[in-house]
Amino acid sequence: NASTDLSQLNFLLLDLRDEAAHENCRITGAVHFPAVKIRRDQWGSKVYAYKNKPGKHIVLYDETESKAGSEAATSMVGKGFENVLLLTGGLKRFAKKHPDLIIGDNEYEGLADSVMPSR
Repeated sequence: NASTDLSQLNFLLLDLRDEAAHENCRITGAVHFPAVKIRRDQWGSKVYAYKNKPGKHIVLYDETESKAGSEAATSMVGKGFENVLLLTGGLKRFAKKHPDLIIGDNEYEGLADSVMPSR
């Protein structure tokens, strides 16, 4: 629902992909947050608002739950974030299972499981 107040959610959804990919297709409510910002400790106020807050989570995703996504999550944990999660299967799996929550060109809707990433 587009009228949902996303600031009241118990999670912050960070899209680690490049800006063009984010603009083309993303999960509703996702914030573009390239992994380079994590390496450079450039968190911003949105991330700090969720850092280690009881009942709040920071959820990272990339295209397919790649090594880069895993490294970003591991890096955040190493920098003191205790409430970081990586979206299983990345955008591809999420977009296939929840097409109603995708903004933009959902090229994954209707794909057979055999062409979906296994992890």
